[in-house]
Amino acid sequence: MWHRYLGLVAAAFVLILSLTGLILSHTDSLKLGSLKVGSETLLGWYGIKAPDSAVSYMAGKHWISRFGKKIYINGKEITGVQASLTGALSAADVIVVSQKDTVLLLTDKGELIESLNGAHGVPDGIRQIGLNSNGQIVVRTSDRDYTVDNNFFEWKKTKVDNAEWATTAALPETIFDKMSKAYRGSGLSLERVMLDIHSGRILGEWGVYLMDGVVVLFLVLSISGVWVWATRKK
Repeated sequence: MWHRYLGLVAAAFVLILSLTGLILSHTDSLKLGSLKVGSETLLGWYGIKAPDSAVSYMAGKHWISRFGKKIYINGKEITGVQASLTGALSAADVIVVSQKDTVLLLTDKGELIESLNGAHGVPDGIRQIGLNSNGQIVVRTSDRDYTVDNNFFEWKKTKVDNAEWATTAALPETIFDKMSKAYRGSGLSLERVMLDIHSGRILGEWGVYLMDGVVVLFLVLSISGVWVWATRKK
């Protein structure tokens, strides 16, 4: 009787291992590495959480945000840029985003035109960005101010007494939710989930021991099955 019940338990694990093994053998064709898991339950189980808040600036009609270790425009990630944000504004049909030592130029559609840094004359330690009374873009560092020409070629030290500096603003809830979902969804691939189910790691450290126990169970069933068969033959 015990052999039958153990066989049912083992069959359940054999089914899981067989299905996950079959799926994993086609990882490349199924593109499991690029498919992201959006299940809130699974993401929570893995401890993948989105930040509780964002630092956001309004640039024209666009929202520029630093969310965790990423920068977003209207809830869409700007890839390939550092995760710092000191201001953003709209000027001459270009969205200008200031970071600690970099200035990003974006199209009105949020596409990255260019990333300017120290090699382009951008000062280090930018704390604020804004427009002076003449409509010129100005940035403020810890010890001085700078203006830049319309082509972003020439940066000049200056003294700014009257400027409209970019200030943080409360992000609309719809964009925050979109950003939060994108942030969590980009952190867990379907391939990892399948591997963890196959190995038992989805249950944590004890899951691996569970799979070890299943292997022992397979051995016990195999040996006992042969023994039962052999004794009945006599």
